[in-house]
Amino acid sequence: MQIPQLPKKKWSREARTQLLKLTKGEIIGLLDNDENWERADNSQGTIPFRNPNMPSPHNYLTIHYHPKETFRHWSLLEKFLQQICWTEDSLLDSKVIKIKGRKRKKPR
Repeated sequence: MQIPQLPKKKWSREARTQLLKLTKGEIIGLLDNDENWERADNSQGTIPFRNPNMPSPHNYLTIHYHPKETFRHWSLLEKFLQQICWTEDSLLDSKVIKIKGRKRKKPR
């Protein structure tokens, strides 16, 4: 079975810099607040999340949690954000990132 490719999103340099500073604990908190993702049973050191609205195998992700640890490489974080289906605009709306001179336009 071939895994379908999720669409690749472009991220500005400012957004990448701010996202790399987020700790895994902060990302877990954002996932807890996201209505699409729900926390599954967790074992020690890993925190699994499930999205019942997405097709398998993209409906499940696991964060290997260590306090205050960040993602070291953008490529790993980018794939992670791609699977969660967060965009730069959605993170601007939720005030996770801030980009000078750019505000998200509210849909009419």
